Amino acid sequence: PRRFASVAAKADEALQATYQQLNAQIRERLVSLAGIQAKATGATLGQMADPIGIDLRSIAIPTRAQLRAIVTTEPVRGAVMWDWWKRQRIQTRNNFQTQLRLGMSQGETIDELVRRVRGRALGNGRYDGGVMQVSTRNAQALVRTSVTQIGNRASFETYQQNDDLTKEYEYVATLDARTTEICANLDGQTFRYDDKTAPRPPQHFGCRSTIVPVIDWKAAGLKPPTTTRQLYPDWFAEQDAGTQ
Repeated sequence: PRRFASVAAKADEALQATYQQLNAQIRERLVSLAGIQAKATGATLGQMADPIGIDLRSIAIPTRAQLRAIVTTEPVRGAVMWDWWKRQRIQTRNNFQTQLRLGMSQGETIDELVRRVRGRALGNGRYDGGVMQVSTRNAQALVRTSVTQIGNRASFETYQQNDDLTKEYEYVATLDARTTEICANLDGQTFRYDDKTAPRPPQHFGCRSTIVPVIDWKAAGLKPPTTTRQLYPDWFAEQDAGTQ
């Protein structure tokens, strides 16, 4: 028990330091991503509004302070990012301690204990199974979802700050077999920016959906351009039975 407690304490200390560093690094990268996304969104909005005669320089985009606040406080599927990292750290710690306790109770060697944590070596730095494989998958899902969340929020704020051009956004799902039913059903639907109950991506972990602005062509006295984008139900109907 004393040996187990010593190893478990050192592992927990290392995990805390690692996850704190990971959270700080990803937070700064997401702030940069949000800035890039906001600028790109503003440029795209300007190009879409060019027929109205809008000067690109008049397009408003969120400040870096606003974007940093979004990254710091924006919930990702109901919790801020640091809370998710904390949950993953605790889950990794508990899984590690469980495997360590099992291995030590069976008198396993150091190499066998390491295999329980790291997994079975496949060569070329790849491993299968183990505690860390689950932690890696969870971290990847959180990062992907956070990127979608922050990127779409930066776009949303940019669109909303230009309400003279757009008052609604369109939900856009990815047209492939990995798209979930919830996103497939939302594809092509439009919602007002001021509707607090309106759905915005991510709708789930690993969500790849985005939003695009709906230009108020009628208010500008112009005929809306013809859209050629295919909606998910139409795409799905064209697929073979195996894909469906």
